[in-house]
Amino acid sequence: YFYDSLDVNPTLSEFYLHSTTNKNAFITKIGQCTSTLPTTNDTVVACSYYVGKSGNTYSSTGVYFFKFGTLNGCDSSNTLYLTINDDTTSSVVISSCGPFKSPSGKIWSTSGNQYRDTIPASYGCDSVIQFNLTVINLNPQVWQSGLDLKAGFTSTSFGYQWLDCNNNNAIIQGATTDTYRPIVNGNYALEVTFQGCTDTSTCFTYISVGKVELQFEKAFSIYPQPANEVVFIQSNTSNLIEEIRVLNAVGQLTKRFRPMNKNDSYSIKELNSGIYYLQIITKDKHVESYKLIKE
Repeated sequence: YFYDSLDVNPTLSEFYLHSTTNKNAFITKIGQCTSTLPTTNDTVVACSYYVGKSGNTYSSTGVYFFKFGTLNGCDSSNTLYLTINDDTTSSVVISSCGPFKSPSGKIWSTSGNQYRDTIPASYGCDSVIQFNLTVINLNPQVWQSGLDLKAGFTSTSFGYQWLDCNNNNAIIQGATTDTYRPIVNGNYALEVTFQGCTDTSTCFTYISVGKVELQFEKAFSIYPQPANEVVFIQSNTSNLIEEIRVLNAVGQLTKRFRPMNKNDSYSIKELNSGIYYLQIITKDKHVESYKLIKE
């Protein structure tokens, strides 16, 4: 408010307002925006939420515009291009041959559906995986029953293969059941397969071939020994022979016979000189083995 007159522009030039009444009022602009502040753009990708420059919290993807005032009356503006990502959750059904290692490095050795793994992703988001896990631990074992080697556990769902440890774990032809009777003393292992998983036992030392040969003498008569072109096999019991296999000294199948009679002769003239083993398989699937010397 002022009375009489007032210089409202106290510079070299004068600008007066004159009062015509006892009281008058005026409004003056102290300053003005003499420059334009730049408009800025921000592109942001965040996880779950984002706190903007204004202090507001945003949880949705979108384009946001902000206007900021300054002390001199000028304004600045900002445009926010915001993308909000979220944590992801998934479930997996998986089978593992032995302990399972999760993507983040966790080790699980038993089956279950309680396993969760969190994998850090971009912008702070996580990928959470729920596992329904089946762990197949075969761990095969070998034990001896009488003259036979047997698998520690058996199942019709398992596949079996006996191996010769003395021959670099070579496969023993035809030895594909849970029981095997070796024809030579040595070290043997059992390979077990189930649902795509394979595991091998430790090597088992077998030293019972001499005992087997004593048993053969009671059941069969083999002559002559040594043999040259023909060998005779005579059954001393009522057991009927289904098949005779001739194996070399390292257990490889070299010849087989299908007997026509209880007592019969078999040609071996094409065999090289050396030591062989006969596997005699009876009609009741019993297997007997003994040594044959070929001149």
